Amino acid sequence: MSLRDAEGHRTHTGSTVAGSHAFHASMGGYTAGITKGVAPKARLTVYKVCWKNSGCFNFDILVAFDVANDGADVISISVNNGDRISSPYYLDPIAIEEYGAVSL
Repeated sequence: MSLRDAEGHRTHTGSTVAGSHAFHASMGGYTAGITKGVAPKARLTVYKVCWKNSGCFNFDILVAFDVANDGADVISISVNNGDRISSPYYLDPIAIEEYGAVSL
């Protein structure tokens, strides 16, 4: 499977966090100004955990958390729960892993 971002989501979220200054930016020609990410000099590590034709698997997400726990200061997760089924937090493996990551 390819590590390439098929839908542009990682590119979008990465530039929101660490995007460089963009001068003469505009929104459909209506506004003009300077844009930048929240922390333009930040260093990012991005893990692909969702696949275009098969979705997001808890296993892939949990492994990414485990790897990131080896020194990340911030973990941001942005995935789509396509089945729209919510579990209580104490039964949700992603919520349990998130709690474990912040309680180290």
